[in-house]
Amino acid sequence: MTGWVRLWHDMPTDPKWRTIARKSGQRIGDVIAVFTFLMVAASSNESARGTIAGFDPEDVAGALDLDTADIEAIVKAMQGKVLDGDRLANWDKRQPKREDATAAKRKAEWKERQGKAAERAGTHQNALEHEGTADTDTDTDTDTSGAPNTLGDAASATLKKEYAFKGNYIRLTAPDLERWTKAYHAIPDIRAELTSLDTWLHNQSEAKRRSWFQLASSCLNRKHQEVLASRAAGVAGSPSSMVDAVLKQKRQRQVSERELAAP
Repeated sequence: MTGWVRLWHDMPTDPKWRTIARKSGQRIGDVIAVFTFLMVAASSNESARGTIAGFDPEDVAGALDLDTADIEAIVKAMQGKVLDGDRLANWDKRQPKREDATAAKRKAEWKERQGKAAERAGTHQNALEHEGTADTDTDTDTDTSGAPNTLGDAASATLKKEYAFKGNYIRLTAPDLERWTKAYHAIPDIRAELTSLDTWLHNQSEAKRRSWFQLASSCLNRKHQEVLASRAAGVAGSPSSMVDAVLKQKRQRQVSERELAAP
């Protein structure tokens, strides 16, 4: 189950972002985006929640299409404002420990609901099969034998999640894979890239493996930009070659005309 992190209501309009943006020389939107990455990193750090030990400026720069120096400048400007060393300021106040207990309770309740849904689905399916051999409906009952078994389908889909790409660490559902395929359309074989990244993650730290979504998206974005740049360079050379060919043909035609006109 995906983890959660809290945001305070005034976070988007907090005046500190303007100060940090001015100090770092970056845009306010980029400052807020970097802080969001910091919060996710701090929340994902199971050994010391609230610290940003797993935060990688280079990966974030790739995800936001910025330079690593820009990210480092923003993080530096955040010190004393929203950062206290390698820890987010007021983390314990805004992310109380009871939130962990609440999350665990929600997860337990979710599992219980899925178990009951599966049980109801099985009972409902058995009832439908029984109706096929012996119809005991009365005139006062509502006939639902023609209705689809939506409960069973929903329970089955939830309990058995299908992945369109399933690696050891990187796992994407069909909608997620489709979104990435469209977003990074310049990559000719995104599955091959994902397989390569999944293999690379095997030798990385646990913190990096837990942040596979950010890492994979930033790497794919970098590859996407490289392919686009390569294509642009190729296209930029084409018109020049075409012009040269046309001029060459024109010169050859002029030479031929002069030769024909000569006595």
